Amino acid sequence: MDENYYTNNIEHRHMDIDRITDKTEKNKLINNYYISKLEKSIIEITSNTDIISYNDIKNLFPKQHPQTLKQSIAKLCRIGYLHRLRKGLYYSTPDMKLVINDPLSVAALIYPGYIGFSTALRFYNLVEYEPFYMFIVTNNRSTSVWLGEYTFRYVSMGRRATGAANVNGIWVSTPEKTFFDCFYKPRYAGGYGTITRALYEARKIDWEIFGSYMDDLASNSMRQRTGYILDLLKSKTGFSVPKRVLEALQPKDASYVWLQTDGPRKGNRIKKWKIFDNIGDARILEWWYNG
Repeated sequence: MDENYYTNNIEHRHMDIDRITDKTEKNKLINNYYISKLEKSIIEITSNTDIISYNDIKNLFPKQHPQTLKQSIAKLCRIGYLHRLRKGLYYSTPDMKLVINDPLSVAALIYPGYIGFSTALRFYNLVEYEPFYMFIVTNNRSTSVWLGEYTFRYVSMGRRATGAANVNGIWVSTPEKTFFDCFYKPRYAGGYGTITRALYEARKIDWEIFGSYMDDLASNSMRQRTGYILDLLKSKTGFSVPKRVLEALQPKDASYVWLQTDGPRKGNRIKKWKIFDNIGDARILEWWYNG
């Protein structure tokens, strides 16, 4: 970037101010656009990093009063040189254009958690599309953060927020835990059609690890739905699912449940899994039938 960018930009704004004779309008423009020496220094420092915290800035300007720093930061956020991610954390936009260079890294810095659901499937190259809706599993409260073209959706999973690994500096659910999470909340994975296709593409799954998550963390209804989908995938496509896995998921003294909880209240009755399939294999395996 041109080293004279900020100086020229500031001088241009001063020229705009000087042309205005109306006192009210002039004060409005000064309040909105005038950049102080401190604010210029903050811009210059933050231009070399994507993310910076209030504590980082405070440590760089130890002689400045905290309130002065907070007011300067708030002003730079209003103008567009900084973008607030959460309290005390900011994304630097020195050219006043919010472009997220590394959304996976940004996601982990906003709130603690790991990359999951459809975002993890994309991380492992199991789905083709590039998602602009980033899913992060957390044991904190669920929330969403909008940043540029991305929406960061933090999904609270409580004790189920486990099973992640650090891959090249990114915390992401392991393949086995990714599929568990997808079966747990299929809407965040793109639905059963996306899940079945991703499973078929993955091929190599450690079924012992997957089974341990089902044993420890799955409800009876989730076991029924997961068993039915795996059995359907196996019978229609020849996908290899160990017999012991399907047997372990077989319902015992369970009631019938709807495959899609918020779907229509009509569908095929699957006695083996005590499932009302209100989606249909034509949709679940559309990628296979129309491949």
